[in-house]
Amino acid sequence: MFVYPNNLINTAIISSVNTVEYSNIDYLKNVFYSQVIDFRMSTAFITFFWPIKQIIDSFVLGNSAPLEYSLVFYDENELEIKTMKSNNIVKGYYSHHFEPIEGVKKIIMSLSFAELEKYWISKLFIGMKMELPRFIVFPEESTDIFGEPQRGEGGGVFGIPSVVLRTVSVEFLRIQKDLFNEYIRLVQYHHPHFIDFYPEAHDDFPPIWGTVNSSLVRAKRSENGFFWNFDFSWKEAT
Repeated sequence: MFVYPNNLINTAIISSVNTVEYSNIDYLKNVFYSQVIDFRMSTAFITFFWPIKQIIDSFVLGNSAPLEYSLVFYDENELEIKTMKSNNIVKGYYSHHFEPIEGVKKIIMSLSFAELEKYWISKLFIGMKMELPRFIVFPEESTDIFGEPQRGEGGGVFGIPSVVLRTVSVEFLRIQKDLFNEYIRLVQYHHPHFIDFYPEAHDDFPPIWGTVNSSLVRAKRSENGFFWNFDFSWKEAT
């Protein structure tokens, strides 16, 4: 499984001339998954610039209208390092992994929206993925509904539709804890990020944008060496 704790978008200088008046391209740094950026036309360009050189091996599109994209990576001398393009129209959650590209100072992203008057994106990730060990099969999934039904004197039920959030719990067996300690150091309990449980099966088990939602219960195994069992869970954020 992949997690994406360190989003380089948060440290980038971002610019775009195509957003509508009420949208701000810096919304990409927002922690709210439901916040979208709207564009005025079917083609949009976003520039990301970093004061220092970066290493990048992943691009994640968290939520968007159907689109095609290209990414052009530049070094400190404004020379093109690499260009990547989508092979077809993508939408919703989409991830692209590649060999690490070093020395990146700027990226120009081009978006070409595929449907009339649906010119928007939500969360993006640019940076280095972190791979966690495969958890044991059959993760537990639960749903929290924030709201209580009200019943009238005649027994009728009414209420206001509310937010529905997924929680996913897994167990990791016989692992070394250094990787998890680094992961928790980066995300704590309050830093939303993408969690992709089955990169090869997004339709069957969708990734979530969420936070760590457990006290990280771990137990040393009764064997030589320092191997541990972990109980872990994440809760979806909006």
